[in-house]
Formats: sequence, structure tokens, C-alpha cells
Amino acid sequence: MRAPILIISVLALACLIAPALAEDVTVPVNRDYQFSDGIVVHFTNLVISDNYHGNTYSADPANTKWYDLYFTYENKGSIAQTGHLEISFYDAQGNKYPGGKNITDISMGPMQPGASSDRQRFVEAAVIPKDTKIMGFQVFDGFKSTRFDISGGQTSTTTTTATASATSKPSLCLPALLLPLLIIGVVVASRKQS
Repeated sequence: MRAPILIISVLALACLIAPALAEDVTVPVNRDYQFSDGIVVHFTNLVISDNYHGNTYSADPANTKWYDLYFTYENKGSIAQTGHLEISFYDAQGNKYPGGKNITDISMGPMQPGASSDRQRFVEAAVIPKDTKIMGFQVFDGFKSTRFDISGGQTSTTTTTATASATSKPSLCLPALLLPLLIIGVVVASRKQS
């Protein structure tokens, strides 16, 4: 009687823990971009995930990879000003993600000269289909744009290149957190039946 319950427990454990082991891939970027007004954007890393971290909509979440570019602002100018960023991601064929408008970010308040943003920020793009290979991102500064390579490949209009290697970090999900309760419940139920 205990063997079937043990087998069911092990199978339930395997089914619940597999999604919990889905990993986010973190690619260090460690590059800077300085706008003409003195605002510097320090790009730290790119997180590639099967799950969204912001509020970016996807029409097909099961077939989507989310790309989150993390950064901070620094004001190297001589007057207080707001941090701002306009970017898009691109693949090997030059397709832009998201299609249409670029992704924008603006700090909520002005930063004093010499000050940096108080926390890391990120912009997010939903890329469909999920097997699309994103090669980099492009920063827009008025009529000028600069591409940053994030895969080590060549880009046609690169003025600044950031090559990086990927590292992984496990992400947690609700079923993994509830797993101990499930196991306790199965053990208690098996003892009551015996």
C-alpha cells in the first residue's frame, strides 16, 4: 500500500519541480552610453526568460521569450535633468523587437549633477517566436543610434560593441514553494489509510 503512494509522491515531485528549475539566462553587458546632454546609461546585464518580469504584453505567452535589459542612470551634466532611454532589440536578420515603436524609459524626477539613479531599472521586450536569436540592442539619441552586440556576433552598424557570455540563475515558481506541503499531505494521508 505504501509503494503506490511513494511512487505517486515521487512522480508528483518530478512534475512540480521541473517547471521550477526553468532558468533565466543572464548575459553581462557592462557597457555605457552617454547622451549629448550628459546623461549616462550604465547597462549592466540582460536577462532572458520564459517569464515576464514587468508588464509587457504578449499575444502568445507560451511562444515568447522576454528580454530584460538592466541599467542605471548617471547625470554627468552640469544641471539637474531627467534620465531617459529609447531602445529596441534586433535579431540576426535585422528585425526590430518590439515591432513598431521603440521601448522608452524616463526617470520619475530630475537627478542632480553627479548623481545616479537610486536603483537598477529595466526595460522589457516580448519576443515571438521564442526561438528568435536576439543579437543586440540599439540606443536611439535623436537622429543618431548606436547598436550594442550582446551575442558576440557581428553587426552591420555597430559603433559600440559589448560581447558577453551567458550565465544561468534558477528562478522559483509557486508549485516549487508548495511542494513541501504536498509531500506532507501525501505522507499524512498514507498514515491514516494504514
